[in-house]
Amino acid sequence: MSLKKELKEYAREIGIAALGVAGPETLDEHEGLLVYRERVRRYFLSGGDRPRAGFEPAAIERRIDPQKSLRDVRSIIVIAVPYKVEFSQANIPFLAGSVARVGWGRDYHLVVAEKLRKIEQYIRDALGEIKTYFMVDSGPL
Repeated sequence: MSLKKELKEYAREIGIAALGVAGPETLDEHEGLLVYRERVRRYFLSGGDRPRAGFEPAAIERRIDPQKSLRDVRSIIVIAVPYKVEFSQANIPFLAGSVARVGWGRDYHLVVAEKLRKIEQYIRDALGEIKTYFMVDSGPL
């Protein structure tokens, strides 16, 4: 079995719904999908006429070209983790509003980071010491 297939199987075992592996090629054809210019115009990014703090870089090149942020990148692993949180707001009568499902459990940044660390270790166990970097919706890609 290939490492990629083993990795996908392991990912399912640790609660990752999907795992894909991509190369470092520029994603020029996806610029329209990012609706980039409209997001800058509405001040949702760090760019625009009135720059404000944001986690998405204003420079579209950093968002669609992995090599602009990760110079030595050879492969990119992308995962999908579902929000599977059991919680009933009805059990807490003093709540005055609704809380989005993403806010019901532990901070998803921590949950996903734990899974990514396990993926990192799995790859290191298979290949030896390698250089890795991960981000949970906090980086340019």
